[in-house]
Amino acid sequence: MVSALQVYPPTSGGTIRTSGFAEGLAQQGFQVRIFSLIGRKGNLFQPSSTTRPAGALDVEEFVLRPSWLTLIGILCFKIGLFPIWAWAWLKIMGRHSKPLKDLARSSEVVIADFPFVYPIFEQANHAFKVLNTHNIETNLATGRLSKKIVAYLEMQACKAADVVAACSSSDAAYFSTHHLSHSLVIPNCISPKAFLKDPTTRDEFRKKLNFGDKKVCLFSASAYGPNREGYEFLKAFSEDHAAYMLEHKIIFLIIGSVAPKTDATEVLMVTGRVDTVAPYFQAADIALNPIFRGEGTSIKVAEYIAASLPLLTTEVGKRGYHLQDGESAFVFSKDSFKDQLEKLLKVTDTAPFTDRARDANLAAFQVKEALKPLSLWIHDHIH
Repeated sequence: MVSALQVYPPTSGGTIRTSGFAEGLAQQGFQVRIFSLIGRKGNLFQPSSTTRPAGALDVEEFVLRPSWLTLIGILCFKIGLFPIWAWAWLKIMGRHSKPLKDLARSSEVVIADFPFVYPIFEQANHAFKVLNTHNIETNLATGRLSKKIVAYLEMQACKAADVVAACSSSDAAYFSTHHLSHSLVIPNCISPKAFLKDPTTRDEFRKKLNFGDKKVCLFSASAYGPNREGYEFLKAFSEDHAAYMLEHKIIFLIIGSVAPKTDATEVLMVTGRVDTVAPYFQAADIALNPIFRGEGTSIKVAEYIAASLPLLTTEVGKRGYHLQDGESAFVFSKDSFKDQLEKLLKVTDTAPFTDRARDANLAAFQVKEALKPLSLWIHDHIH
């Protein structure tokens, strides 16, 4: 598998999907080797290295980390550009990278993680080629030129692949219809263990964060376009309804790189990037998913469900999940957010509510089962 960004430890929706993809294939009996072009900001000048992620048997990751490429990658991420730099490096330099050539030519299956790394297929010889998609990237692009470039690269990636793995049935239908690609639905999955309720951790973290008897509404997100827009919506709401939130003891807890700490107010707590999100989930009372555009499925929804947090989400935010308004989630629009929040706050016993959400979405916690369709497809076509 080739990835533009270092996968382990997974800290964002994208790396969580990629790591789940790798681990699901490993549980199906494959030996999975990941080649990542650049590392994280904190290890910018470290040499290339190979690691075996803890708890992930038969998975290893090699991170190349060329300094200049890492700087370009981080800069592009900061300003919201698609990782076209990864496509350019693989086209120009990839064929001269011995570790990459050796990996590609010794593999029976080569997976491009995101369409922007599809040039790896050119080195794959007779290997079976899989494109792992996270979204419909063309639909996320804005601006005529950007949309044109992204659409072209996505089309070329689909044409070069033997099969396209999509994270939802709607995405799979898109790739099959627009690119005539054979598509399989491989949903996003997480391990629910980290999010199981722990009253002790909840009490400790609420005390640490000085929440008292406040109703804590959590939004966990990375600095990704639709997440930023969702955060700006919550920020504007907290400014316009600060008196209401103070009166009803409501606070928005924003964790992750989606927002700077300097935005914090009396009703808006912003942590920035954190080492682990699980304790903050324990401290929360309600989960928020204010996503108004996007493709694929939202991994944070699976985390919210695993943490037994009652969910307030948009229609777009619940895509790919089985959630019914008023039964297992509350669904809002920009105009109805306050009304739906008030309805949810009036639910005195949320256990039946969150249990229904979990029971209807068990597939989100079954990594091995999620990868079975791809495993069967590969075995049918290789052997």
